[in-house]
Amino acid sequence: MIVTPQEYNSMLHQLADPNNNFYDETAQEVYRKAYIRIPKDEPIYNIDLNTREVKAPNCVGVETDGGAEIIWFKLDRYHDDLDLYNGACWVQYINANKQKFFWYAPMQIQGEEHGNDSILIPWVISSNVAAAAGTVEFNFQFFGTY
Repeated sequence: MIVTPQEYNSMLHQLADPNNNFYDETAQEVYRKAYIRIPKDEPIYNIDLNTREVKAPNCVGVETDGGAEIIWFKLDRYHDDLDLYNGACWVQYINANKQKFFWYAPMQIQGEEHGNDSILIPWVISSNVAAAAGTVEFNFQFFGTY
């Protein structure tokens, strides 16, 4: 496709936008994300940015079962004077074997169903998370990419 320099510059942000990619821990590669539809009956757990409290499920998956479950979290898009959607998000976690990993979380806004002032974060439960039965500790880390 041939475009003018002005058109190219107007679309350049799409190439560098970290919210359009996700990191596959197993393949060690970055892929373009697809819009993920949330099933109507899927629970969505809230993150309170003021208290730093994260509601979470009691069980995130089955031992050694990777990629079979997606846990959804919802938080306010704006915190203080920051638009978190302009940045990037990791889910940092320690599995039951005390191994440390991160998941590059592809943030989404689904305005029609959840409002434009909310961000949805899918966490795909990989084989690294489900490596062993036990407690998985996790938190969310946001990075500015301004």
